[in-house]
Amino acid sequence: ISKSKIQQLIDRLLAQSTARIVAVSNTVAEFTSKQEHIPLRKFQVIHNGIHIENLQRKKDTCDTAAIRKELGLSESERVIVNVGRITSQKGQMLLLEGFAGFSRDHGEYKLIIVGDGTELRFLRESAISLGIDDAVLFAGMRHDVVPFYAIADFFVSTSSIEGFGIAHAEALACGLPVLSTKTAG
Repeated sequence: ISKSKIQQLIDRLLAQSTARIVAVSNTVAEFTSKQEHIPLRKFQVIHNGIHIENLQRKKDTCDTAAIRKELGLSESERVIVNVGRITSQKGQMLLLEGFAGFSRDHGEYKLIIVGDGTELRFLRESAISLGIDDAVLFAGMRHDVVPFYAIADFFVSTSSIEGFGIAHAEALACGLPVLSTKTAG
């Protein structure tokens, strides 16, 4: 993400008195180093982590019938899930546009978008204008996303920038195929 010149100057000044700067991937460290003109040696990469066994155990104990009922989904409906902040960086508008075309031939699919953010209202309005509002569920901010992974057939990410996709890793740990745009992280 591009920063203003003043933000970059402040970052450079702060970096002088900072022992280490934590980045979630080598790509993020390299990008930030280059953009901010901060020596790469100042960065320490600590990858985000997930506890795979805990996620799998949670998924395996989910009552998928109850979750589907709570969300108003029938047993025959298939589910695509997206989890993330609702911002332009995460590209959910691209997801809605793609889903609009996909759902014309695959009406058995519902799209669940889990998260909250600055683009939520715009996305809700876009779903209506695309004629897919009856096939898209905006689930809002959730602290426990495992139930959504448990009922999903696959996970989709349309991010334009992704430092390290923790939702991608969670979905994979829950046994979901992941369909993603190409991002460096």
